[in-house]
Amino acid sequence: MNRGRGPLARLHPPLAQAAGFAAVHSFPLQLRSQTIGALNLLARTATPVLPEDARLLQALAGTATTSVLTWSREPLRPYDIVTRTQAALSAKAVLDTAAGMLAATAHITPTEGIERLHTYAADHHQRPADVAEDLVRRRLTPHAVLTAAP
Repeated sequence: MNRGRGPLARLHPPLAQAAGFAAVHSFPLQLRSQTIGALNLLARTATPVLPEDARLLQALAGTATTSVLTWSREPLRPYDIVTRTQAALSAKAVLDTAAGMLAATAHITPTEGIERLHTYAADHHQRPADVAEDLVRRRLTPHAVLTAAP
């Protein structure tokens, strides 16, 4: 199996070969440091995955991990939908407020403020939502975000 680097693994299972597949790329589904499965991409020809594609595919594997861990057999109730929608809107409001704080402090547009927030979050290995929450709750100053070096 290949984790996005090096030569593509050759398939041997008769069913995959009978369907016309000759190779596979495999990306781990990980929860923290534990592998809980794999995202396997079957290919008709053995071709390597480019590094930028490997990053995208690993992100897709991360999304698949989240989906697997949050999936429920229970259908969503109207209350669940309302609760999730309210949570998403609340998180968006916090991001917008934080971007506005950065924009007002640095005399930039709110779009530039959100870009600065995302850059700071990436440079400090944090989620943008957490940085925004820290800004809004005054645990982090706009100046710290605007002048931060990675």
